[in-house]
Amino acid sequence: MAHVLGVDIGGSGIKAAIVDTRTGELLTDRRRLDTPKESTPDNMAKTVQKLVSTFDYDGLIGCCFPSVIINGEARTAGNIDDEWLGTHVADTFGKETGHSYV
Repeated sequence: MAHVLGVDIGGSGIKAAIVDTRTGELLTDRRRLDTPKESTPDNMAKTVQKLVSTFDYDGLIGCCFPSVIINGEARTAGNIDDEWLGTHVADTFGKETGHSYV
């Protein structure tokens, strides 16, 4: 797999682009949506879905998330809603978008 959709989830914005994993080159323009003010798992998953749906892409998604992740679960919530604590991050986004996340 040489190309993946990378999603960068931050406290103020969620960004995404298709990336060549061999070179690190962005193969599309970077797209951005504001992180919802109420950054609950449901609200953020819906925002990620809106962003992901703007790409013609059907594959694995690489995701960075502003939390310590242990066994897939968020263990800290500095810039996101405390509802994330104990939530399995990849499963939350995967259920909303239909993609697998790493």
